[in-house]
Amino acid sequence: MRLDASLRALALATLLALAARANAADAPAGAPGATATGNPVVVELFTAQGCSSCPPADRLLSKMATEPEWQGRLIALGFHVDYWNFGGWTDPFSAGVYTDRQNAYMKALPPGRGAYTPQAIVNGKKVCVGSDERVLRQLLAEAAAAPAGKVELTLRRDGAKVVADIVAAPPSGFAGNLDVALALVENGLETEVKAGENAHRTLRDDFVVRRFQRAFKVKGGEQRDTVSVRIERGWKSENMRLAVFLQDPETKAIVGAASAQIPQ
Repeated sequence: MRLDASLRALALATLLALAARANAADAPAGAPGATATGNPVVVELFTAQGCSSCPPADRLLSKMATEPEWQGRLIALGFHVDYWNFGGWTDPFSAGVYTDRQNAYMKALPPGRGAYTPQAIVNGKKVCVGSDERVLRQLLAEAAAAPAGKVELTLRRDGAKVVADIVAAPPSGFAGNLDVALALVENGLETEVKAGENAHRTLRDDFVVRRFQRAFKVKGGEQRDTVSVRIERGWKSENMRLAVFLQDPETKAIVGAASAQIPQ
């Protein structure tokens, strides 16, 4: 009887192990529930309110940013391009400089489909359709595991300005120059779209880039600097964050990042 019980316990343990292995094999890379570790990752979503394919991509990033494995490490930037401003609707968050930024990526990255919406660019290196959850999660996991430089960010308020004290250093062994860029983003924006492909819909936009600028350059070792960013009337600072990242001006690769909530 004692031997039979041992054999039954061994068989049960074997079956459980095989089942767990099968479940792991079936799970997609970077699936929800997986443990994500590593560095912050910048995802730039090129989107537009005039594009009917864009709202699912916007919602996907909003969902992922609140997941435990990515909360605080997924730095999402919603760049609203202006080439969808036709058909009677102008995206209030769009700007030609954001379209220029997307086109600059298309010139720097390996030839592909060219610019489109919704287009996600992960750490300035890899491109995918912004609503393709499986591929986006895989690219995020790969980017988080890559070596990164140091970016430290401390914010304080000075009236309508946000003052950012930044410490930045390139990754070990990096010999070139890096741009330090700032992006002021706002969450929870709602717009009643009157015309175009999303006519008669109320769209909720998160991570909307309100202001984007290059702050200073990092050459060689660690550098410290202080930069001011102005918050315009009508922007809700309680819903805003400031992202800072290191970017190679030639390859467009992003090699370090940090973000912080705007102080009130």
